[in-house]
Amino acid sequence: MLGGWNTFGFSDGTYAVKLSVTDTLGLTGVVLVQVVVDNHAPWAYETTPALVLTAVGGDVYTGDGKVHLYFPPRAFKQDAMVTIGALDDEMVPETLPDGAQRVFAGYEIGWGGLELEKHGTLEFWCVAAGMESSIAGAAFYCLGADSVWRRVGGTMDEASGKMLVPLSVSGRYALYSGGTVSEGTKALAILSLTPRVFSPSGSFADDRLAISFELGQPASVNVKIYNRAGRLVRDVLSGQVVSAGANLVYWDGRDGAGVVVPEGMYLVTVETEGHRQAKTVSVVR
Repeated sequence: MLGGWNTFGFSDGTYAVKLSVTDTLGLTGVVLVQVVVDNHAPWAYETTPALVLTAVGGDVYTGDGKVHLYFPPRAFKQDAMVTIGALDDEMVPETLPDGAQRVFAGYEIGWGGLELEKHGTLEFWCVAAGMESSIAGAAFYCLGADSVWRRVGGTMDEASGKMLVPLSVSGRYALYSGGTVSEGTKALAILSLTPRVFSPSGSFADDRLAISFELGQPASVNVKIYNRAGRLVRDVLSGQVVSAGANLVYWDGRDGAGVVVPEGMYLVTVETEGHRQAKTVSVVR
């Protein structure tokens, strides 16, 4: 005999399926089997704890999809088990010495003590209806080895309601707002592209390019994409003021008209306050 279970309408998660069979003598046998229902993203294999393969990289999400990590190919020297764990309120101070106020309790991110060879990305969905004012000027803070919470930075993507930041170290992260920003002397530093080869269709690595950079002070920023002939392909940011610290924006591999660009090498430039940095990226189909 063959039976079936239509899981449509059930929430994703682990269920126990119980099968009872009674024979003609009245004897009953029972089998209990665990079944994972996985109808909706994020998929089970991407949900913490999740294995990130060194050859291809990958994504890791919390079960509710609120936190998303991405690691490019060869981010680790070997396959890594990546975890994202919610922190209890008492583990994250409500107020920090610089005056920052906690917006969310935060998460602990880890990958088993392995060294991260290439930057990943951290996305935190944080905007719900009526919450916009509570995250004004928000930034990620990370707990250091000396037990001091320090401002990392972050860029608010208003279209998605997510706070974005490049990820370079494991540890405890939380979102705060209203803290005092210690301005540095160098306006623009540490331009990084993740991954260095990507496919807008998703056939290789990620389907978008993460462009991360650091600012010593808040500034108006231009992020532009040029083709090998030097022609402007896309304005990713045009005169947008972003905060000091680590910042992150995405390019989806499309031109200004929304058309996927041809394969090839492209130049990514970040300009601010008379400073300019540039790096190349490869787009493949």
